[in-house]
Amino acid sequence: MLFVLTRYVSVDAHVMSGYAMIFLYMIMPIEGVLSAIPSLGTARVALARIEQVNAELPVEATGPMSEAASFSSIVLDGVTHRSFREKENDVFTLGPLSLRFVPDELVYLIGGNGSGKTTLAKSIVGLYAPEQGRILLDGKK
Repeated sequence: MLFVLTRYVSVDAHVMSGYAMIFLYMIMPIEGVLSAIPSLGTARVALARIEQVNAELPVEATGPMSEAASFSSIVLDGVTHRSFREKENDVFTLGPLSLRFVPDELVYLIGGNGSGKTTLAKSIVGLYAPEQGRILLDGKK
């Protein structure tokens, strides 16, 4: 299209080469934006579903955490969890851990990549069942 335009409008060769270079370098970013458009539609549908689920959830109590907390303690007693790491072709073992969490207590999970922070969090909320030990909520399993 750029070269067809030069038949009707006189353009300097340097200007034409500049436009050609700009178009060549812009092809990939434009293609990336165009290929992302279907994903944006999917993201919009997912966001609408999240908002729908959020609207159906009961309203949480406000105020200090001690008033809103629905538990008095979460205890991890000798909890271990093992998971297979495909990239390293190895098994990662978290634990054994013995911890106690109470309302109004601020706990930081720190460590490098692959140290088990997410695995611990998922174990606490029940997404991963402990292979050994037990997790007690208010003294009950």
